Amino acid sequence: MHHLGLHYLAAAIIATQAAIAWNFVGCELLVWDRRDGSRLRRYPTFALLNNLDLVIRLPLLALLVGRWGVGVGIATLLSLAAAVLVRYLVVDRLVYRTRPVPPPTGRRAPRHLSGRARPTARERTLVPAAAAAGEEVTDAPG
Repeated sequence: MHHLGLHYLAAAIIATQAAIAWNFVGCELLVWDRRDGSRLRRYPTFALLNNLDLVIRLPLLALLVGRWGVGVGIATLLSLAAAVLVRYLVVDRLVYRTRPVPPPTGRRAPRHLSGRARPTARERTLVPAAAAAGEEVTDAPG
């Protein structure tokens, strides 16, 4: 859009709006599990959070282009690279936050041979050599 005559900051704003809509669709279909609730309820929060990065990106873009003489394309890529990471982390935590899994109820852990309720971390990782090689392991001696 900038190469068609639009000011680079206006082009960044318009391109961001198109990218937000596209990213929302991609996130809904590919990144996060399908969630309960309406996409129409999630989109405003998603769009708001993604538009907040313009508050940082536009001044950074203007600084890179206007002050330091970086080309519009490179400056856009640099500002987007910083925004992508921040945006993902914020959206992941605020829009697609996971609900805590309730602890299991009603069943106790099986007693281990040593008498403890649960095996130690070392005991859980020990695998008989025969089992590791794919052979059958039995409790019967030799």
